[in-house]
Amino acid sequence: MYKQIFLRTAVVLAALYAGCFPVRSSEVERAQTPSWVEATKLPDPNPQRFNQIKYGTYWLLSDRQVFWDGETETNYHRRARKIIERQGLEGAASVDIDYDPSQETLTLHHIRILRDSNWTDLSDEVSFELLRREKELENGIVDGELTAHAYLKDVRVGDILDVAYSLASVDPVFEGTFSAAKGMESTVPLGIRRFRVTVPEGMDIGYKAHALDIQPEVTVAGGFKTLSWALTDPDPVPDEEDMPEAYPHWGYVEVSSWKRWHDIVDWLAPHYRPSSHLPVSLREKLDAIAKNFPAPQDRMTEALRLVQDTIRYVGIEIGVGGFIPRQPDEVIAKGYGDCKDKALLLAVMLRYLGIDASAALVHTSTGLEIPDRLPTPYAFDHAIVRASDGDRVFWLDPTMTHQGGRRTEIRQPDYGYALDLDPEAEALQEIPVQKLKGPEIKVSESYSFPQRPDRPVRLDVTSIYTQDEADSLRRRIASKGTASLGRSYLEYYNEKYPGMTPERDLRVVDDLDSNRIRLIEAYTLPQDKFRQKPTLTDFIVRADTILNVLPDPKSYGRTAPVKLPYPGSFVHSIVIREAVKGFRAPKDIDFTNDAFSLRRTTLSSGDTLNVKWQLDILKPQIPAEALEDYLQDINRLNNSSVLYYDFSDLVSELDGGGATGQSEATTMPTEKVIATAAQIITFLAFFAILIFALRYGLKADWAYRENAVFFPVSPIKFLLMTMGSFGLYPMFWMLKFWNWYKRAEMNGIRPAWRMIFGIFWLYPAFSKANARARDAGVSLPPVWGILGAVTFFFVSIFLNSVPVYQDTVGTFAFFAALLLAGISCLPAVIVVNRLNSADPEYLKRNSRYNGWNIFALVLLAINVLVLGFQFQMEYGVSWAGF
Repeated sequence: MYKQIFLRTAVVLAALYAGCFPVRSSEVERAQTPSWVEATKLPDPNPQRFNQIKYGTYWLLSDRQVFWDGETETNYHRRARKIIERQGLEGAASVDIDYDPSQETLTLHHIRILRDSNWTDLSDEVSFELLRREKELENGIVDGELTAHAYLKDVRVGDILDVAYSLASVDPVFEGTFSAAKGMESTVPLGIRRFRVTVPEGMDIGYKAHALDIQPEVTVAGGFKTLSWALTDPDPVPDEEDMPEAYPHWGYVEVSSWKRWHDIVDWLAPHYRPSSHLPVSLREKLDAIAKNFPAPQDRMTEALRLVQDTIRYVGIEIGVGGFIPRQPDEVIAKGYGDCKDKALLLAVMLRYLGIDASAALVHTSTGLEIPDRLPTPYAFDHAIVRASDGDRVFWLDPTMTHQGGRRTEIRQPDYGYALDLDPEAEALQEIPVQKLKGPEIKVSESYSFPQRPDRPVRLDVTSIYTQDEADSLRRRIASKGTASLGRSYLEYYNEKYPGMTPERDLRVVDDLDSNRIRLIEAYTLPQDKFRQKPTLTDFIVRADTILNVLPDPKSYGRTAPVKLPYPGSFVHSIVIREAVKGFRAPKDIDFTNDAFSLRRTTLSSGDTLNVKWQLDILKPQIPAEALEDYLQDINRLNNSSVLYYDFSDLVSELDGGGATGQSEATTMPTEKVIATAAQIITFLAFFAILIFALRYGLKADWAYRENAVFFPVSPIKFLLMTMGSFGLYPMFWMLKFWNWYKRAEMNGIRPAWRMIFGIFWLYPAFSKANARARDAGVSLPPVWGILGAVTFFFVSIFLNSVPVYQDTVGTFAFFAALLLAGISCLPAVIVVNRLNSADPEYLKRNSRYNGWNIFALVLLAINVLVLGFQFQMEYGVSWAGF
């Protein structure tokens, strides 16, 4: 044990020492540019792309030229960039070159700066420090890579930095073979990107371009053949979130001397045959497994767990360690190994147990792309095991930890394709996606509401994790601990229901063989916390198990498909007891698209409500052209996954049925009764007409709002409708504005709330519209929107306090304030109209007056007449006086 601790500590300290103290800088050689390199003239920056640059620099050249003479491979790299802005100084002034000193020799050819049309060569005066960082040390990988670091002095904005160096190496494993690749596109502007490969003339070398329509220029001279690809000022390809890892979003070119994948197997297979016997201690363990577990699949399970649980993952990837495994006896003696070491060890152990097995190479992220690539050993980054019991094939990853399941319950890694290193087997084999055997996560929340005012609300939660989700949760528990997991769940429920306390600690029940973990939680919410708003009046019930499972990327300009967490199945159910009598149960929902299906089922019986959601992922990805419909369904999923309940009536019942005081009877005059009744009838009639008008208005523009921007309407109509609707039209306009924005941006805003609190959302509406108008060159000064929003805020407060119809002055002030409220909204209205100026058809359509508009104008005219007669009666002024 102490030996293991010492070894790991020594590795860490060695890496830290090497990272903090530089190695001798003399290891960086200096020489003139090799004669086989073809010089490239630096292009001028394209001013039209200045708005696309990042980090303050414009890349002028990215040139990689490879020369292979049949033994030594020399990679020449030249990079040049111009500093455009202050932000680019730090990055441009730092020169960092990574290389493997165990098999590569670094040679600097030049570092120079162009300033005021004059080149200054810094090659001889620059001093390099060699740093050993070991970037993957936390993951147990030591690769021995060094970084040659130099910091340049006196670098200024406007300078062009030009750096060229070469790396020469002899492949310690695949001698006499050659393969290389280079990306030809990036997210930023680039003047010239070039890839040039020179090999012996007689070599039969294959080449292929991915996601690019480009052919090489081929030349032959001096016994060598050269293939050259170049792109001049290519369009930047922006990054897009949630892309499948194997999707070639950025085009690249590759070359290879390998003809078949099986050639790689033939090359590596001798290294994956053990040259020594298994240690006696290990053979004794395997004999015990064979005795206790006669079924091959049980033996396979026990051997896999033995390697996963007892052999630590440590990768010494220096030199040949990148491809050649260590022998099993050495791995057992040291107690650690990398993926190749553990794969060979497990394969040998399985063969000892009578199970056909071999090591296999995979790529953990881009495995699905491998069949489309040229054969090369560098297409892989990981090793696993193929095992067969005669009936079916299993793909086992011995580097995984805390993996559950026995026999067919063991989850297979999703690596796409594998290169089986058994010379007798088919080389490249597909790893099929393992089907689910039911939901991966099932969460049940049970809410019990008290029948006495001194009892708390109780919440019981049971969560069942299976398959891949069980493996992931088991690793999380092992890493963070059960107490930490319980705290995170408590914090989650406290955020939803402030004051929630745990009734007992989180309980974890782990069935390793069936790969099933059950979590049991219990919480209480005291009555005083439950009665506080918004908990009481907006008690939220949310199916978080299905929320945020699916990606919700932006759709504008997207070209790449969207990766989905396939396969996936999730269930969330809630039970509310003794609280929902008389509540309207949510409707059942059942819809399916190409990407996923969602079902919400409801069962209501007496004072108990049951709601169950199930989300199933149907495919691994969706194309970009189907994204808009997918995002609409994501929005529908989100909206249907949240419920709100008002439990005020429940509290009233607990408190004894509400207020018990009696009011004293009073007599109301007949005229007042009639007037009050007339006011109520008028209000109800106006409210009903308003609802129908609102429904009509929301549907009237449905056919053409896809082509309009926000909600265009003429300023004159806007002002008249503001007056005729008693100030409700600006709220209606704002509702339609945010409805359009929600649909266009595919986010989860609530337009109705932004309408209700319009006094706070007028300026954000102006700002959103003005930002789009700024891109179109038709924006307004921001101060217009600020003045309008401030005015609208104070006018709205005034409108709620003015005594309308109680006296003539108050009524005049009310209508004057209505007009001012409409005017204060005009900056937002005008900028929206400007956005629609390119196609004014929709502005013209919406500026017409329909039946409801005319009704409002008639109502406005009647009010003006009433106001005039009221003015005449109070002040004795006739219309003739005007």
